[in-house]
Amino acid sequence: MASILVLPLLFAVATAFAGQDLVPMRCLQGPKFWCQDVATAVECQRKQYCTSLWADVPLWDQLEEEDEARPPNKKCTLCTQIVGKLKEMVGDDPDEDAINKALNSVCRSVGKRQARTCKSLLKKYKDQLMEGLQNGDEAGDICTSIRLCKEPPGESV
Repeated sequence: MASILVLPLLFAVATAFAGQDLVPMRCLQGPKFWCQDVATAVECQRKQYCTSLWADVPLWDQLEEEDEARPPNKKCTLCTQIVGKLKEMVGDDPDEDAINKALNSVCRSVGKRQARTCKSLLKKYKDQLMEGLQNGDEAGDICTSIRLCKEPPGESV
């Protein structure tokens, strides 16, 4: 009699486990592993979790933390491109209003891919960027002064 009751229970448990998509054993390492890249997030069935986590990470800080994984001039190149565009937007003798207007719109001009990184850069270094632009400094000099370039690069964008 007891075996008749246990058999349906075992069948129900087996069906529940069979319906679940099992993830690879390596996915049991946790969020740091899941969210290392999109492919791993998908493999570990954690894409939605990682996507929300990535949305909360300030990309400029992430770029600074991953220096060894990126070409050494990546931060410098991004900075000089953005500051070069800012200089084009504000002109030769910018006032504070012109600089603020440019700061509020420059990230739309760098493309979707770099827009979040651009916003993070501006948020972190806004005061230094404003000062450099008001002084008429070159893009490379501004980026060097905020330590994103080791030395002023050649001609900026």
